[in-house]
Amino acid sequence: MSSVLNQFRNFPPFLKLLFLLMLSITGMILVTLIGLLIALPFYGVDSLSVLTGEYDLSNPVHLALLKYMQIISHFGMFIFPALLFAKIFENGGRKFFLTRNRISVPLLLMGGFVMVLMLPFVNFLGDINSNMHLPESMKTLENWMQTSEQTAEKIVLAFVSQTEWYALIINLFMIAIVPAVGEELIFRGILQRKLNQWFGNVHVAVFVSAFIFSAIHMQFYGFLPRLFLGMLLGYLFVWTGSLWVPIFAHFVNNGLAVLVAWMNASGFIADDLDSLGNYSDSWGHMLLLSFMAFAMLLFFRYVNKKANPYFGLLRKENT
Repeated sequence: MSSVLNQFRNFPPFLKLLFLLMLSITGMILVTLIGLLIALPFYGVDSLSVLTGEYDLSNPVHLALLKYMQIISHFGMFIFPALLFAKIFENGGRKFFLTRNRISVPLLLMGGFVMVLMLPFVNFLGDINSNMHLPESMKTLENWMQTSEQTAEKIVLAFVSQTEWYALIINLFMIAIVPAVGEELIFRGILQRKLNQWFGNVHVAVFVSAFIFSAIHMQFYGFLPRLFLGMLLGYLFVWTGSLWVPIFAHFVNNGLAVLVAWMNASGFIADDLDSLGNYSDSWGHMLLLSFMAFAMLLFFRYVNKKANPYFGLLRKENT
């Protein structure tokens, strides 16, 4: 068995990434089917509504089913394939994903703080992205993308519009915790590292993995802000050598959106998170905060390079 695993571990980066894609697709299909079989005894034929698109977002049962399928599909597409990949193609677990034996709280807080301060700039990019249009010859494609994004937006809005405490906890788990862990394991923990080995350039690896990270969400009008977030998370991983930092920063980004949406729906606040940095009379000040965060990040990079033995670890990988 060990000799077989050693052969897998000697595969070139491109071949490993091809197997990762196969694991993700297979995992998503199998886990989704298993999840439906488990749901059938409890929800009956309503379980099939999430596949046919014949669901009613005002129906609590259908909404619960959509949340359930969202969670298990994420496990099938990201978390399980990532762990299986590490077991088969690498040395497995903690050693492969470069998580430190002890989680550095200052590093985690730094990553979360930078993510919060970058929100105005992220929203500014989203505002630019929303005003972009494809050429007239691609109008059909653009209409399809708009319809798809409107449908996805309606589902997310239905999720976060629930004002119960238990709904907030479920949404934090579904939208913040699970994606933060799963997507960072795949995109930063595996994809970015394999691309670094393939191209021999960490900056190319960060950009390409961020590009794929943004593209896989299938949201054209959110492509630029998600691309920027992917690059920010990628550099947090490179500069700290710990996957916990981008995981926590990812959680802060998604979790803050869920919390603000819940507070908005509950009547505690009047504004939503997307409005931050998009006001005509204050966007300049908001952007200034983001650039201050970027300067702080560069300063952290300089200090960490001098003092942190983990710095540059991803650059030197040649396994």
